[in-house]
Amino acid sequence: MKICISLLTACGVLAGCAAQSEKPEMQDAQYRAIARSSTLSDQCAIAGMMDVDLAAAGSQALEERAAEFQYDPARLRSERQRAVIELEQEGALKQPACNALAYEVLRVQAVRKPENDAEVERKRAELHRLKVQQGGTAP
Repeated sequence: MKICISLLTACGVLAGCAAQSEKPEMQDAQYRAIARSSTLSDQCAIAGMMDVDLAAAGSQALEERAAEFQYDPARLRSERQRAVIELEQEGALKQPACNALAYEVLRVQAVRKPENDAEVERKRAELHRLKVQQGGTAP
């Protein structure tokens, strides 16, 4: 009898761990928030309103946040495209918005150092290339 109870207890613990390891589904609001923040970060860097290293670190943090969920990458790309259009229509690409985003990135960095420096460097180089393509000056 003790063996059965021990086995049932072990199965319950393992089942609980398995259930906890499943990623939750990304909700509509999370798709929009991640897409908008990512787009704003990129646009701020390209426009020279935010340091490209900071924008790259922010993009990395947002990608890590998205990876915490089960999500549809095509839908997230679509939300990012929609965010570009909305930012243009709203005229939301302004220095105060970029400053607020930069502050948030710095706050996250203060809590934890980016784990994947190579990915941050890749994103930084990509943003720098886009900035130069759009007529920005190289640092």
